[in-house]
Amino acid sequence: MKKFLLLICFGLMCTMGVQSQSWAPMGAVWYYNVVDPFGPGITYARYEVTGDTVIQDKNCSIITGNAWAVFPGNLDCIYTYEENDKVYIWDPFASQFCLMYDFSLVAGQSYQTSWNGCQSENTISATGTQTINGISLSTYTLAGSSTEFVHYIGEMSSLFPYNFSYCDTIMYDGPFIQGLRCYDDPVIGHYETGLAPYCDYVVGIENPEKETLIRLSPNPGSNTLYIQTSLKDAKFELYDITGRQVM
Repeated sequence: MKKFLLLICFGLMCTMGVQSQSWAPMGAVWYYNVVDPFGPGITYARYEVTGDTVIQDKNCSIITGNAWAVFPGNLDCIYTYEENDKVYIWDPFASQFCLMYDFSLVAGQSYQTSWNGCQSENTISATGTQTINGISLSTYTLAGSSTEFVHYIGEMSSLFPYNFSYCDTIMYDGPFIQGLRCYDDPVIGHYETGLAPYCDYVVGIENPEKETLIRLSPNPGSNTLYIQTSLKDAKFELYDITGRQVM
């Protein structure tokens, strides 16, 4: 009887010690390269899963970020979950979950992303796998783009799809997020792409964690733009996405 009980306990300990892969687990961290559009500065956007909550019966991860992290709609955080190899994000403007990534499809199939009424059709051009720290992760690319999407990590160029931030708008207030530097979570472990010498590499910017000094709203916007700043004697120039000065 003693031997039997010991075997049961050992089996339970082994089961509890095994963690399965998941999207945005607690403690997951992303570092993306950020380039200052108005100067030589290079810094980073840091996103981290800092909590969880339940929205419409879905168990969601809460992703927050540093001062350079860009969230859709200028939000302070986002709520996200994965189901059947599809990653969703909560859209507070539409009060519904919207599809962000879809790893269930094959080449030639399409999916639609939507944020605050801005929709984009995405056709998968190729699928594959990438091995990171001995773990095989499925990947895909979209037609007309070389950006790779990696399961459980996300888009390699920026965390959120382009149309989540810019849609039929004349303004672009930066910063430019230009590729994944590092990713880390309890299952996949630490991964560096080599885009920067190290995850929190900074050039020409004194304090990357400082509070945001400028806030623009609404974003996206079309006719009216409100600028809030704590900077004294600040002067602003506004350019559209083609580089044309509009203010």
